[in-house]
Formats: sequence, structure tokens, C-alpha cells
Amino acid sequence: MTKTAIAISRREERTKRRRTQIIDAARVCVRDDGFHAASISRIAATAAMSAGHIYKYFENKEAIMTALIEHHMDEFSVLIAEIDQSEKRTVQSLVQSFVAKLPSILKDDRTALWLEIQAEAGRNPRVREMSILSANRFRETIRKVIEPVLEGNTEEEIDTRVEMLLICMHGLGLQASAQSGSGFLALATAVELTFQTMLTTGLQSVAPRKVKAA
Repeated sequence: MTKTAIAISRREERTKRRRTQIIDAARVCVRDDGFHAASISRIAATAAMSAGHIYKYFENKEAIMTALIEHHMDEFSVLIAEIDQSEKRTVQSLVQSFVAKLPSILKDDRTALWLEIQAEAGRNPRVREMSILSANRFRETIRKVIEPVLEGNTEEEIDTRVEMLLICMHGLGLQASAQSGSGFLALATAVELTFQTMLTTGLQSVAPRKVKAA
């Protein structure tokens, strides 16, 4: 590797570290104070950097928040994708693997950040768009994880189970935020029972219902 290539590699690595430092600081600010209170000055103070230094890596606050949300999506998708990748996975092993990952999935700062993102999505069209993209990514990831244990199910039945699991996982974030540490065992037991039932109970075919828009 030439000196020029080494210099470029080091510069890219330094830029990556600085961007991560800023994103981590933004995460703390959003978790503690919400999107609107997480100003550039607060993020800079948390990152132990000057505001001017931050602008070398991000154009504005929106760019930082976009990177933060994307990082959150990637983190969560990786956690879900890692659930029981064995060739001989079963519903039981899949559910147990998911429950084992609950402490990471429901980590305090991750849950708090997710709740802030959902709240901001109701006000900010850009965040709402990213939230929708996130949900679609989760659907794809969940489907890849559960499809191998649902042999014999139709595409529609698998899609229905994916939606059921997605709804439950969103609800988990809300429940975990209101749950004390001592209640985690009960939450994990409920998750295990619910997910086991969702993946093994037969689904009745029903005609699509027409729902009037509000």
C-alpha cells in the first residue's frame, strides 16, 4: 500500500470515528431531551467537540438525526437477523433465541430512542418516511427468520404472522419502557408464550375486510 493510500485510509477511519462520536452524542441527547431539544450546541457539548467541528462531518442537525435513525435501524435489524441461524432451527429454538436476545433488544437507550423516533414521526414527514422504511426492513428480516420453520404455510399466512410479530415487537418497546427491572422475567415469559402461539397456531382464512378511511 502506498503512502497516499495509507493516508487516505487513515483519514477515512478518522472521519468514521468522528461521525460515530457525533451520532452517539446525538443518541444521548435525543434519549434524554427529545429531538427538538437536541440542538447542535448540546450535541457538540456531549461529544466534547465544537459546533464548528461537527459541521465538518454533518451539514446540519437534520443530517445528524437521519444518520442516527439509520444507525438505529441497522442495529435493530442485525439483532433480529442473528436470531437462531442454525440449519435445524425449530419454532421452539427460534423463540428461545429471541427471548435470549431480549435484554439487548430492549436495552434502555434503544427503547427510549425508538419511542422518540415514533413520536417525532407524527410531526416530521422525513422521520415518518424513515420509520416506514424501517418497518418494511423489519418485515423482510422477520420473514427471513421465521420462514424456514413455517413449511406448509401459504404466503398469505406467513405475511399475517410477520405482521402479528411486528405489532408485538412495537408493543414490546412501549411495555418495556413502563416495566421495572423486576418485571423483566414476566415480560420474557409472556413473549415466549405469545411468539410460540403465533408461530404454531393455525390461522383461519378470512375474506379481506373493507375498512373505511377515517
